[in-house]
Amino acid sequence: MSASCWPSIDPESVGIEREALSVATTFVRQHNSTAFLLAHTDGLVCAEYWHCEEGFGGDNSPLAPTFTDDDRSLEDVASLQKSVVSVLVGIAVGNGLLTVADSVTDLIGPGWSYASPSEESKITVRHLLSMTSGLDHGGRFAAPAGSVWMYNLGPAWHTLKRVLSKVAGKPLNGLLEEWLTGPLGMFESQFVERPAGPEGRNSIGASSVYADGKPFEGFVSSGFDLLRFGVGVCALIRGDGDLGMDAEYLAASLQPSTELNPSYGYLWWLNGQAFSLAPMREDPIPGPIVPAAPDDMVSGLGALGRAVHVIPSRQLVVVRMGGSPSEQVLAASQFGRNLFERLRLT
Repeated sequence: MSASCWPSIDPESVGIEREALSVATTFVRQHNSTAFLLAHTDGLVCAEYWHCEEGFGGDNSPLAPTFTDDDRSLEDVASLQKSVVSVLVGIAVGNGLLTVADSVTDLIGPGWSYASPSEESKITVRHLLSMTSGLDHGGRFAAPAGSVWMYNLGPAWHTLKRVLSKVAGKPLNGLLEEWLTGPLGMFESQFVERPAGPEGRNSIGASSVYADGKPFEGFVSSGFDLLRFGVGVCALIRGDGDLGMDAEYLAASLQPSTELNPSYGYLWWLNGQAFSLAPMREDPIPGPIVPAAPDDMVSGLGALGRAVHVIPSRQLVVVRMGGSPSEQVLAASQFGRNLFERLRLT
């Protein structure tokens, strides 16, 4: 998907200073990035690609990029895929295939976790969406469902993909193409099985396999496809999108899903809240995730600083792909805050 498929627009026509965009682009390029794209719903503001192979954790990392003939990267976008799955769940709700109050066990059968049958049966789709399942990174019981917020790096949230396939009666990539990537023109995106880590663990010790031993799927995508995804979400929020997504679900997914962490919706990170809990941290961080960004910004965030930021009030989408900017980044990071300070969108 090349830039020629998008009409180009002047950044200042959508309230972005040329100098600020230049400074931000230079900053992104200097931090192990492979792509930086910015679009308004009226057209493309910026699309920059670089051949970078640094910051991916080595050649054998499942997050290492491959490059197309025109030197654009295709990358497993890590936990950014959570927001893609959130949209797919909303489409399933819109099609009457499930509700967020449904027990996961009722939908796919018992034994999908290592919790006891009694504890497992209490976990709903909403719990998986909001990171309140009470399951640890290995899929074991750690706390009653709904009682704690724990950003899940193991099989719990991934199980939503199995829920979707079960209720739709289709393979995961089949429903992905029919429901999302086909309608949005995301022709460089698919779920790909990741290699399981040693003893079924990834580099930070979390499980890399489901309870039945099968590896998780990663979502492999390109910068332009992520831009199309963000623009599609912007259209849904505006009320012009037509993906069959349930409107009540969409609104709920972009609101605080739990008082335990108001900066988290249904697999989306929410800006403008009083505090946030970051992955692998117990202490709340006061204030918005990105103080220099508009309060209504919602973000799909993944390891190594992969991000798609959707700003409904400005009708803007910002995408960054690549390796770790400076530190091993799981989700929100100083890099993201620094980027928006340079863009000066507020």
